[in-house]
Amino acid sequence: MLEIREKLILSRPLYLKDDDCGYCHHKKSQKEAISVQSWSDYYALNHQNQTETPPSISIGFQVENMTVEHYDQLINRGFRRSGTFLYKPDMLRGCCRMYTIRTNMDMFKLTKEHRQTVNKFNKRIGIEGGQDVKGKNGYDLMKELRKMDDSGKLVIKFEPSKFTKEKYKLFTKYQNHVHDDYKTSEKSFKRFLCDTPFSQNDAVIKDNKVLKFGATHQCYYLDSKLIAIGFLDILPSGVSSIYLIYDPDYRDLAMGKISGLKEMELTKKLGLDYYYLGYFIEDCPKMNYKRKFGGELLNLTDLTYHKLDDISDYITNGKYCAINSKNENIVEDLYGINSKEFLKAKEYSDKWPGISYSDVDNSVLITNSDDNSTPYDIPTVIPGVTSLETLFENWNTNQIKSLVFADGMIRPAIYDLETATIRKILIDTIRILGQGLANDAIIFI
Repeated sequence: MLEIREKLILSRPLYLKDDDCGYCHHKKSQKEAISVQSWSDYYALNHQNQTETPPSISIGFQVENMTVEHYDQLINRGFRRSGTFLYKPDMLRGCCRMYTIRTNMDMFKLTKEHRQTVNKFNKRIGIEGGQDVKGKNGYDLMKELRKMDDSGKLVIKFEPSKFTKEKYKLFTKYQNHVHDDYKTSEKSFKRFLCDTPFSQNDAVIKDNKVLKFGATHQCYYLDSKLIAIGFLDILPSGVSSIYLIYDPDYRDLAMGKISGLKEMELTKKLGLDYYYLGYFIEDCPKMNYKRKFGGELLNLTDLTYHKLDDISDYITNGKYCAINSKNENIVEDLYGINSKEFLKAKEYSDKWPGISYSDVDNSVLITNSDDNSTPYDIPTVIPGVTSLETLFENWNTNQIKSLVFADGMIRPAIYDLETATIRKILIDTIRILGQGLANDAIIFI
């Protein structure tokens, strides 16, 4: 049995709705926000008086402990973390399609804009060199980025994921002047950007080698002044970007673009495979910069990645796409009106003795945060979540190795002896995480 510190310790799964989306701010029309065209046509024809926009919807867990290896797997299942809260979007019912995006130096396409950004930054801090054009021998991006480290003026330090007054002061200034957010607090800063669920705690990087995986604050000091912080997770498969803040007084340095290039450079220097940029939302203007990094998007249908350029047409105007092995978009076949997934869900929702999924209506795509559902009502059809059909056809209670914390004690989950409530929690956890991760879990009931 794994030691407690190697366990994935989390709450029961939650299904959360919020009418204040941080990306579209709930300003999309219903037609723009619905994920699949046939559903959009259906609502336009049959529900002309129902014009509300879908809310932002996430499936999530509060996590008390996990390893970086757990999180590496979870990122490649579409999850991200905010502090110790783990979440992924409902790509069908939410207002925005949030695709996991990753890239690396091999997939990256250097543009004139990138060259100009790097050259302007280097010139601004007193470095001579790079040309605005490719030149006879080509533009050496890695060389130009290294000049920043060798300048003596810019110092980049990997600091623990811990609160300091200096970091919080920069965070407050950034939120105030860049996002017009005047509701910051030390508590919210710690919860969002300092707290981590990793049993390994902070990453340790020395001489371009990872001595320990985990969270880190990549702090940029210019002439000994803290001007920016990149909040990162260093994982076995790559560097995951969480957030960036910078001093608005140095806006002309384009720290958003520079930090992205430096984080991709870091990925290569550490010998890791991928730079995870978070989520990509095709119809969100402030996400446009991610497209310029190239890369690939996670296909939740089979958890494979596809080049952004190859599937760009499928996701135009913020629609959801599901790709098969022939690189075809089969989203209507799987998730359209009366499609396979919904019909099968209806058939298999009654095959679990003592457990009812009838309170989740798959025939209604648009719900709001004021409906009568609870945070524990997980729909039977969600992209990237195992279907009830697949789970039922492969069901074997002897394969369940999860532990539960109930009645003040940690104990093995014995499915056939559990209450209907705990059985449903086990089913939903396995569906969302997959059998392997669920078996590593201790679930707080």
